Amino acid sequence: MVLTGIADTSLLMLADILPTGVFAALQALNHPKVLPVVTGRPWPLSFFPNEGGSVANLKLEDRVLTFAVIGLGPVGVCACVSLLDMLAMQKLPFRVVAIDPLEARREKMEAVIAAIDEEGKGSGDFVVLSIEDAKKTVQNWTAGVGCNAVLEVSLGYFSKEKKVLIKK
Repeated sequence: MVLTGIADTSLLMLADILPTGVFAALQALNHPKVLPVVTGRPWPLSFFPNEGGSVANLKLEDRVLTFAVIGLGPVGVCACVSLLDMLAMQKLPFRVVAIDPLEARREKMEAVIAAIDEEGKGSGDFVVLSIEDAKKTVQNWTAGVGCNAVLEVSLGYFSKEKKVLIKK
């Protein structure tokens, strides 16, 4: 079967960028340190949903998942949308901070999130912030504990002053 009329950029999006963002979100939600909060079962029982066993006695504030997505290029946007979708489908309490030093990328992420209907956004908090603002927000959200998981999907940024790639 030959696909015609589909732009190469669309094919690249479907073959590389979108699956990478989905994979990053899926890996974060299934990480051994996050899974007990998702399932309500202590490790290692959290890996075996059909088995009987104890329930993790987590405080209400410990049941709120806090994620950071660093880098809001195409893969970061797909990771954010995928993460929101997965959290909304499971009806999990969450806080997500999407981080990028470039204002244009933050504005694009805000536009994408605004286009998602309320059901797809879930019942958590989603904010798009600069690096410094994100540090303060996560500090306030978690009383200094930090995020449950960080999805770092940036490759680096070019410094305008030095014109070199800065690894973040």
